[in-house]
Amino acid sequence: MLVIITIYKGLKKFTKKLDKHFLIVSSIILLISVLHLLFLRSLTAFWGNAIRLQGIFLLWHLIVFSLVSSGFKFDKIPKFFPLMSTIAILIFALVLNRDLNNRAVGTLGEPNSLAAMAIFIWPFLYTLKFSRKMREIFAKTSALLFVIIIILLSNSRSGFVALSIQLIFLANITLFKMSYVKASIISIFFLGTSLILPFLAKATALENRAEIWQIAVKAGFDKPIFGYGFGNLETAISDFSQSFNYNNVRYQYVDSSHNFILDWWLQAGVIGLLVIFYLTLKSVSNFALFKENRNLLAFLGVITVLSFNPASVVSLIHFWWLIGQGFARHQRSD
Repeated sequence: MLVIITIYKGLKKFTKKLDKHFLIVSSIILLISVLHLLFLRSLTAFWGNAIRLQGIFLLWHLIVFSLVSSGFKFDKIPKFFPLMSTIAILIFALVLNRDLNNRAVGTLGEPNSLAAMAIFIWPFLYTLKFSRKMREIFAKTSALLFVIIIILLSNSRSGFVALSIQLIFLANITLFKMSYVKASIISIFFLGTSLILPFLAKATALENRAEIWQIAVKAGFDKPIFGYGFGNLETAISDFSQSFNYNNVRYQYVDSSHNFILDWWLQAGVIGLLVIFYLTLKSVSNFALFKENRNLLAFLGVITVLSFNPASVVSLIHFWWLIGQGFARHQRSD
């Protein structure tokens, strides 16, 4: 629908707004996905599995959504949007049933996804500008209270790590008066350091992130150039874990590596790694260079959450929208 509307409004005018590098990288992803569909076809390649439906079909939508949204300016979002969103998320988290571990899930169906939603939304409320100083202070305080309550209700460790990364960035630019670039580099450093946490946590037989990550890294080296194909994550992890007998993953149904970088490594090999690293780091760089506080805060949080959990469709929409905005901001500076 977005594509149809864009074409109707004027495709030539729209394509002039697109960042050429972003368009090239997006074309590479689309080309690889078509090759995967032709030569690495499986039951899950196009639609994904019945649980997540995160196959090539969704990938195409996300890429096109990112491209289309990059052509629009979202500087002035009505104030009631983030306000109503935070109120709704909080109410549903408190009212709706919890999961078997008594963790709030809200309307997202999964506690880490609920925390990821809050991590994305609260910067929009925090960065609102008001004519009266007291209203602005109230908005900032409310935003912080909201995300802390949601993380406590969902008991999401990845949400806590993501919020910590965001607060480190905020402290560096507000208290220590660092440049956005320096503050971003420090935040990315702490994000990288936090990836050691699953290896320090008490080992569990089920859904052990450290073990799944190790399987994913090793499995990727079996097909390091083009990967196993988009939509074939569960096949890659299952097949490789069955090849040796000193892991618990082979006894489980695991359809994600619990890390978005490793997902791209498994599905698209070195090419996938280069693409996702470029898109992520370039977006962070552009947000930092143009001092996009709101988008940079949200993006740091989203990539942190995606570094520890299977990607939900909601988080993927957040991720690709922010990627589009990162390149849109760069394009508008020319």
